Amino acid sequence: AVTISWDAPTAGPAPTDYEIFFGIESGNLPSIGLVGDPTTTSVDVTGLEYGETYYFSVVPRNGETLATGCSEASFSVENASLPFICDFENYPAGFTEASGAFGSPIGTSSTWGATDFLNDATLQKGAKVNIWSTSIDEYLISPSFDLSSGTHYLNVKAGITDYNSSSADPVGMDPGDDYVSILQSEDDGSTWTELYRWDSNSGLTNESSSISEITLSSTSSTAKFAFYAFSGASGGDYDFHITDFRITSTSLGIEDNSISLFNYFPNPVNDMLTIKAQKDVDHITVYNMLGQVVKRQTPNTRDCTVDLSAMQAGAYFVQVSVDNSVETVRILKN
Repeated sequence: AVTISWDAPTAGPAPTDYEIFFGIESGNLPSIGLVGDPTTTSVDVTGLEYGETYYFSVVPRNGETLATGCSEASFSVENASLPFICDFENYPAGFTEASGAFGSPIGTSSTWGATDFLNDATLQKGAKVNIWSTSIDEYLISPSFDLSSGTHYLNVKAGITDYNSSSADPVGMDPGDDYVSILQSEDDGSTWTELYRWDSNSGLTNESSSISEITLSSTSSTAKFAFYAFSGASGGDYDFHITDFRITSTSLGIEDNSISLFNYFPNPVNDMLTIKAQKDVDHITVYNMLGQVVKRQTPNTRDCTVDLSAMQAGAYFVQVSVDNSVETVRILKN
């Protein structure tokens, strides 16, 4: 997203509104609408893509008359940097949508969309797609990444729920039919290969489940990833969810990649880290990158918070003990 702001005219007729022209082709910008208030001198534009250059012009209106001679300006969005961590808090968060058959995304829309992860407002944000019919070919595509140096790693969390519900779907993914794949392209989306697949054998439920970390051997400077959802026959009606999509240059293999003992958010965190578990949390221990203990808590509740406001920015490990099991996650402190 970007905020465009401007100064009101100091001469000539007073504006009754402003019209915003915005696009990627200089000199041929479409209108994206009126501000609606002549006293407003800023507007937010969302849905921008990484690595793209945009042009815009803010044109005052007086009634039906547009001002003339208004200049055009431009800005460029940076390429996606690493590590890339996305919880879809600001969907599409650099991702784009498409439809089409396996390995052949076309267009700019799909039925993927923003959601509370697992349709649960107490959890972090995520993205989801409804799988139910005979014509599901839906893509959610990442920005491009430069993976030309070193080894990189892909992690993501997933789960399924009943349609528009936080409850578990009674049937799950239809055997021999429904699946969601992680695809990779090394040529900026021209060709795709499959890295991972969820189907009826994956055992997904309405609890967060991390994939086994994928080691990326790509040497491409234009690597992309896509989530492709397919259903070829009518069957169950459920929502497939993802969150915590990460591309990193260091392994997150310290995390338990089976069904998580707990959910945690936000990550990165500014002040308060929230932890929600299915059973009481016995102990929480926070370590810095040197392995030193910087905080300990014994909540004995399912829902708890950890105050990190006094800690320096950087990476930390949070070890959580639940019902005699221990899981460690890596977080970033802003």
